[in-house]
This record gives sequence, structure tokens and C-alpha cells, in this order.
Amino acid sequence: KYIPKGFEVISAGTKPSSEVNPIVLQAMNEISIDMQNQTPKTITQQIISEYEKTVNMECIEKESCPALFLNDVLNWQIHVPKGKPIEQIREIRDQIKV
Repeated sequence: KYIPKGFEVISAGTKPSSEVNPIVLQAMNEISIDMQNQTPKTITQQIISEYEKTVNMECIEKESCPALFLNDVLNWQIHVPKGKPIEQIREIRDQIKV
């Protein structure tokens, strides 16, 4: 929705979980996006150097917020799905849907 066509998108976090949230998997399956083989990734210096833009969703822990240590960060202020019910995860999904 926010990203122009032709851009490659990856997801990584400062403190990712050990597995993708099963409720997120369900919400994505509802719109025919299969994420079964996806794994949470930690944002690394290599990822930072390979991509032109970094998009920040919501900072749960302010001290580990990517905006503090990255340049050229877009802050979308979209809630992180962690701990949210399926209804809220659907809303988050629809906000970032491309």
C-alpha cells in the first residue's frame, strides 16, 4: 500500500521471536499469502547496508528502536502484531498490504 512497485521488501527486527506468530500466519493465509517457511530475522549491519530505506513500525522497547541507530528511517507508526488478537492483526496486515 505504501511501497511503490519494484521494491524488494524484507522483514527483520531488533528482538525477533523464535517463530512467526501463528495468528499472523493465519491472517496472511486469509489473503492467500503463505508464510509457513518464513522465520523471524534479526536486523544486521549487512541488511542495513543492502537496503536503501528502513521502515520502522512501532517501538515496543524504546531503547532498541531502530530509529535510534539507523539513518534514513521512515516511521509508519503501525502497531506491532505481538500479543494482539486476530482482529487487530488483520487491521495491521491491511495497513501494510502492498
